[in-house]
Amino acid sequence: MEWENCQSRESITYDLEKDQGELKQMEERPQTIQKQAEVLYDSAPNTLITVNAQGRISHLNQQAQVMFGYTRDELLDQPIGKLIHQSLHDRDFLSPHLQSIGAKLEVFAVRKDGSEFPAEIALSPLQIDGESFLTADIRDITERKQIKESLYQRNSVLEALHQTMLYLVDRRDVGDILEVLLAVIRELLKASQVSIDLIEADDQLVTRAATADQPLKVGDRMRRGEGSWLSSQVMDSGRPAVLEDYAAWDGRRELFEGYPIHAIAIVPIHQGERVIGAINVSRSEENKPFSDTDIYVAEQLAQMVALVLDNAQLYARLESELTDRRKMEETLRESRENFQRYFNMGTVGMCVTSPDMKWIETNGHLRKMLGYTDEELDRLTWRDLTHSEDLDADLVMFNQMLANERDSYKLDKRFIRKDGETVYTTMYASCYRNPDGTVRYLLASLVDITDRKEAEAALLKLTAVEERQRLARDLHDSVNQSIHSLVLFSETLTSTLERNNLERARQIAERLQESARQALKETRLLLYETQALAPERSVDLIQALESRLATVEQRAGVRTQLIQEGSLEDCPQAWSENLFWITIEALNNALKHAQARNVKILMMSSPQRLEMEIIDDGAGFDPGKPRAGGLGLRNMRERADLIGGELVIRSSPGKGTRVCFSAEAKEQHGPHSITDR
Repeated sequence: MEWENCQSRESITYDLEKDQGELKQMEERPQTIQKQAEVLYDSAPNTLITVNAQGRISHLNQQAQVMFGYTRDELLDQPIGKLIHQSLHDRDFLSPHLQSIGAKLEVFAVRKDGSEFPAEIALSPLQIDGESFLTADIRDITERKQIKESLYQRNSVLEALHQTMLYLVDRRDVGDILEVLLAVIRELLKASQVSIDLIEADDQLVTRAATADQPLKVGDRMRRGEGSWLSSQVMDSGRPAVLEDYAAWDGRRELFEGYPIHAIAIVPIHQGERVIGAINVSRSEENKPFSDTDIYVAEQLAQMVALVLDNAQLYARLESELTDRRKMEETLRESRENFQRYFNMGTVGMCVTSPDMKWIETNGHLRKMLGYTDEELDRLTWRDLTHSEDLDADLVMFNQMLANERDSYKLDKRFIRKDGETVYTTMYASCYRNPDGTVRYLLASLVDITDRKEAEAALLKLTAVEERQRLARDLHDSVNQSIHSLVLFSETLTSTLERNNLERARQIAERLQESARQALKETRLLLYETQALAPERSVDLIQALESRLATVEQRAGVRTQLIQEGSLEDCPQAWSENLFWITIEALNNALKHAQARNVKILMMSSPQRLEMEIIDDGAGFDPGKPRAGGLGLRNMRERADLIGGELVIRSSPGKGTRVCFSAEAKEQHGPHSITDR
């Protein structure tokens, strides 16, 4: 009997020790998860800073310390305004975003050493037991802004030079010509003051056009060679003169005393071997000298001044000498020579071609662009040198010209050089007709835009990298937030179990399960996004949407419908791509934020009109509130604008959301192309 009692006591002791061991493991598991979450947060490659509802920093990772130059202790419990410039108080700045998912801001951030840089902040709200936090993912976007600005400036200068040349080539009135050039020069060179001086018959330099905010006035005269002024030097040398600070130059004219003129450049206007005048440009701001690119643009403008003035003078002579045949023939000869100078202008490729696509005449710049000699081009047609993918679009408009349906057209097209390299060009083509309306010959100018295309490709590459980073960041943030939630819920669960509050423990366990399910849903969505069609690939709209619904929504338990009325066979590729990404944004919002259970996509197409609706029964929102819809709504509107459509969002809290797109059919020039709006 005593032996049996002893055995029973040993069994009870063993069971008690076993229960205590399992309880200890349950207590240690949340701590282990929390440590793992902290390691993931701290080692993230992105700059991550977590802010509480009072706008003070509660967590930051190692990358944040590197970006801003502070230690962790220097930033903890400090206001976020220490790192980000905002005109509002920190709490007022953060409050609108505490419940807004996926909000993005562009701000100026400031480092410990006081230096500023443009930054993009992605805000992710977090609610733990009633306490609000914001996790800010901060990126330095200085390089992206510089690339965009450089690309914009390059395109603007190129387009302005070419359009100005085409606009002025037929102008007769010298005053009108100079006023147009004055405005163009001021805009392209970002100059505060501009004047155009021309040499008259008595060898005096006369101001013929000038902006109003400077000492020089129209009609001012200066004898050539008078004094040691910059204009005299330019007239004598025939080369540009450039000063970084005219106000500090000993040779400045008394006329300019008291005027805030600093950087100055004077570029000669050549007509053949003679200097016939000069363009004067200056800037009032300090420390803004003219660059080599600015001087190059000014020289091209000076060449343009000479050409259009010479052409205007020849027209004037022609009109006054019509009664004298000999003089008229001489003027026409000079006009042809002037056209030849324009034709051979070194900045643009020019050619004359026949209706059967043969080269009649080409200038040196075009031959250099294509790498062929005159003799080699005589054995070829422009069709032989056109890139195969651009030929059909060119032929459509060329044949319309032959059929007397149009007199000119503009087209971006590629040529294949003799060495096999591709040249990107913007081509302006016009035709000259016989009295019976048939085409006599065609005149085309080709602007080499290869550098611009390469810059655009670089920007697209940067955009692709940013998209991959965004997907990686979203995946990291989703998992990180879920783990963070699990850590905090686990800590609360442990504390609740210690107090033997089983009902509260059950509620917390349910929230743990819901957090895990949400993480699984977001991970599935992000995995789809990493495999989705890239923006530059062709999109079969209906097939791509069916694949998305089957891969994401249906697996997440959402009931879906895709209804198509009419054919999309004639829908341009640009429309299909943008409609696909508009729909994807709407579906993402319905799945992630609205918690919709039913989604319907309606697609109605006719030759005259296309309509699309995405309808969900989710939580809805108030479109009238600031930042309602966040970045996704802005992306949808931008894509709708790209294809000339109208996007309307109808929603209210608790009543779902309806995204409506509509667009009228546009005239098409060539396969899958849309005319400019």
